[in-house]
Amino acid sequence: METNYEIKVITRQLTGFHVTLRLNRTMICIDILCNLVSNGPMRLTQLRDKFEMDESRLKPHLRLLWNRGLVEEENFGDNTIYYVVTERGLKVLKVVSPLIREAQKIQMRDFETISNTLSEAGYS
Repeated sequence: METNYEIKVITRQLTGFHVTLRLNRTMICIDILCNLVSNGPMRLTQLRDKFEMDESRLKPHLRLLWNRGLVEEENFGDNTIYYVVTERGLKVLKVVSPLIREAQKIQMRDFETISNTLSEAGYS
C-alpha cells in the first residue's frame, strides 16, 4: 500500500501524467526528527497518523534513529512510550537542515525546467 507521505513530496499534473518524487529512508528519518522537534514527544500512534504510514513501515525508521542515538523512548509515567529527539539528534538536524533546504531548491528548479520544457512543446 502506497501512502501519501512515503510516495509524494511534490505532485503536479503534467500532460495527463502524475509526477511524483520519492522520499528515501534518510529523508523520512530527518522528517521524523523535525516533527519531534516541532511537536515535542510523540507516541507511535501520533507518528503513524502524522506520516500516514502503518506501524510496521514506521518502526524500522524509528529503530534506525534509536540505534544511531538520535531519538530515545521515554515513559512519562503513564505507561505509554514517547519518542523524543536526543541532543545528538538536534546536532544532526543543525548540520543537515541547510543541506536539505538547498537540495529542495535544486529539485524545484529542475522540476520547473522540465515543466516549462513540456509546456513549450505543447504538452500543457
